[in-house]
Amino acid sequence: CDLSIAPYESGKNPKVIFFKHMAKQLIWDKLDTEFLRHTDNVLLVRHPFKVFSSYYRAMKSVNLHDTCLPDLCRIKNELLKINRKVIVVQNETLLKIPERTLESLCRELSIPFYPERMLSWEAGGRPEDGAWASHWYESTHKKTGFVYPDIHEDKDPRDYLQGLPDTIVSTAYESLPYYEELLEYDVSN
Repeated sequence: CDLSIAPYESGKNPKVIFFKHMAKQLIWDKLDTEFLRHTDNVLLVRHPFKVFSSYYRAMKSVNLHDTCLPDLCRIKNELLKINRKVIVVQNETLLKIPERTLESLCRELSIPFYPERMLSWEAGGRPEDGAWASHWYESTHKKTGFVYPDIHEDKDPRDYLQGLPDTIVSTAYESLPYYEELLEYDVSN
């Protein structure tokens, strides 16, 4: 995912506007990347073996493009080319240590950190969750805060690939260099 946070001024009340986009849905040959000069972009990444596992379970197929990783690296390169800050947040770190991760993220973005509003919320969906909410956000809609399941605590990422077809496992390993490239910019490090 690519998370764009843009400053917005309405009268004298500056606000922060949050947009959530899937990097894989960018149409690069038609995309005017000028917006990158005027936004702070947060690239949210998840270990690719976990992405391959969950995506395959839901869709019965998955490829490198589905992980968003090549497109996230392209966004990273575009940001570097125009001397913009690259900010990456690891999903796993956000779930394990949300307060520290969000505090670091807010510091990087030069915006206030409000733990009481950023670390918990009411259960349920939101209209802006979109058409795919029922497919992807069922468990999220039941939560009222960040939760890192204990079952994942000591699990080796390679364990997520067990039971997947060999071609999927091979492609999952091909995704690792993209992931590692992005981790160089992880704000929680």
